[in-house]
Formats: sequence, C-alpha cells, structure tokens
Amino acid sequence: KPMMLSAAMFVFGLVCLPFGRATVSNPLENMEPLSRSEVEQLLNDLLHNTYRAFDRRDESLVYDRLAASISGELLSDVYVQVRTSMELENQGGARVKVNDVELISGAAVERLENGGLVARCNWIARGSVGHWGHIHQQANEYSALITIQPLDGHWKISGLDLTDEQRSVPDLLAPGKQ
Repeated sequence: KPMMLSAAMFVFGLVCLPFGRATVSNPLENMEPLSRSEVEQLLNDLLHNTYRAFDRRDESLVYDRLAASISGELLSDVYVQVRTSMELENQGGARVKVNDVELISGAAVERLENGGLVARCNWIARGSVGHWGHIHQQANEYSALITIQPLDGHWKISGLDLTDEQRSVPDLLAPGKQ
C-alpha cells in the first residue's frame, strides 16, 4: 500500500509539474546604481581582501582567499603571480608584506549590462620589503580601471587594467598622506 501511494504521488507530481513553477528574482538584478561612496567602499573592501590573501603561506588558502574577491581568468593570473613570488621568496628573494591599503579614489565610469561596472580607481599599498638581510618600508601608488560584477550573490573583481604604477613613493609612507 505505501508503494502505491508513493507511485500515485510521483505521477501526480509529474502531471502538476508544468503548473507548479516558482520564480525567484535575482536580488542584484534591476538594483539601483551604486552611489560614489558605495562604489568606493566596495572597491576598498575588494582591494583589502585581495591583498590580505597574500598573508597566507598555504597555496590553497591563498587561492581560496583570492577567489572570495576575484573571478574568472583574472583569478588565475593573480594566483600565478602570487605563486611565483612565493617561489622567489623560497629561493632567497625579496619578501613583501603589505601592511596597509588605502583607497584614494574610486568612481564608476561605465555601467555594464550584467549589473557590474567599470571603475577608475587609485590606491596606495604600503608595506615592507625584506631582502639581502634588511627590511625597508615601501609605498606604491596604483591607478587602474577595475571591472567588478555581482557573481553568485557577491561582488568580485573580474577585470583589472593597470594604467599607472609609482613604485616606492617615500611621501606616501604614512597612511592618510596623499
């Protein structure tokens, strides 16, 4: 008897299937464009998380942390760069430790059909570089066009076009100095 009841429920379910569709809307679809302060906060968080991935020594943890903020082909590219730098360090090369990331500016310059955007972004990465038995402080300033998009309910960096890089800028060593 339970077997017949199960079979009947299965057939009933198949018959009702075309009528029982549920629609779930994407919460990121049709959302209002982000304000400038929201774009800046989003860029700041994504850049911060990306640099924090470098704090890990285990390669799988580095990859997982990067995947939380970066997607697609860019994720693979950044991961390979991280891996290469780790190999150089293991061979006695420079060890870089980023201590602070400061967003100077970030503004959307293009809205994308998928709900994402392209933003012009400037930031400073401050840290220490250790090599040849000594450590010195360094601050690099970067300018880029960064593409961010909503993926699986989270904003991620999907493109990065570095437009300028000023290496070891002494005037920028103290946070808040621009």
